[in-house]
Amino acid sequence: MAARRVRPRGHGILSRKTHRRGRAAAGWYNWYALRKAEGATPRTLVGTGGFMGPPDAQGCVEMGYSIAADWRGQGLGTELVAGLVQQAAATGQVRRLVAHTEPENLTSQRVLLANGFTSVGTDVNSRLRFERTVEPAADPKLQSPGQ
Repeated sequence: MAARRVRPRGHGILSRKTHRRGRAAAGWYNWYALRKAEGATPRTLVGTGGFMGPPDAQGCVEMGYSIAADWRGQGLGTELVAGLVQQAAATGQVRRLVAHTEPENLTSQRVLLANGFTSVGTDVNSRLRFERTVEPAADPKLQSPGQ
C-alpha cells in the first residue's frame, strides 16, 4: 500500500499540558490515520498514532499507535509507524523514539521491528520496551509538527 493512502490528521484535543505549552506543543500528540477515498469507498478512519508530548531535553519522545480492527493485517500499522518516524526526523528535535507493547502483541512487535526499533527490555508494568535512534531529515520539504 502506498504511503500516500494513509494521512495523519491532528485530533485537535487540548489537554491542560498542551494548553500550558501553547504552540510549542502543537503536533506532538495524537493524529488520526485516514484512508483516502477510492471509488465508492469514502475517506475512512483506520487508526490513530502520535507522540506522548514533545521530546525531552535529550531528544527522547514516546510514540504509540493503534489500527482499527477492521483494517488490521493490511500493512497500515507499519505504514503509520513509518510516518511517525519520518515526522519525528523532520522536526530535527528527536534523537530517540520509544514505544511499548504487550508481550503477547506479536503484530505490534513486528511493526516496530520493521521500522528499525530494537527490543531493549521491559518496563515496570512488564510491557516490552522498544527504541530506535532518529537521524534528522535531510529533506527540506518536511516540516515540524504544528508548522
